[in-house]
Amino acid sequence: MMKLNALQPPRIDTVKPAPERPEANPAAEASSFGNLLQSTFDQVNELQLKGDEAVRQMVSGENTDIHNTMITLQKAEVSFELMVQVRNKIVAAYDQIKNMQM
Repeated sequence: MMKLNALQPPRIDTVKPAPERPEANPAAEASSFGNLLQSTFDQVNELQLKGDEAVRQMVSGENTDIHNTMITLQKAEVSFELMVQVRNKIVAAYDQIKNMQM
């Protein structure tokens, strides 16, 4: 038969204090949000440029694979639509905050 040991509480000298949380920095948070948006816009722009290049190659005869061309165009379209919807939500949230009564 297996013997169970009693649970021992940790010794106080072995307990480490919780790491300190840095103070909230609104400027840094706004900057990181702005960087996130800029990064997203850059990615959407890159997909748009790839779509344009795929169409150019298709029209010039360099690439005859219509399936990959259509997939590239769909990726560009979906990413652009998502970006527009996110922008609309941000604008709506800004308008809602702007119209708050203080």
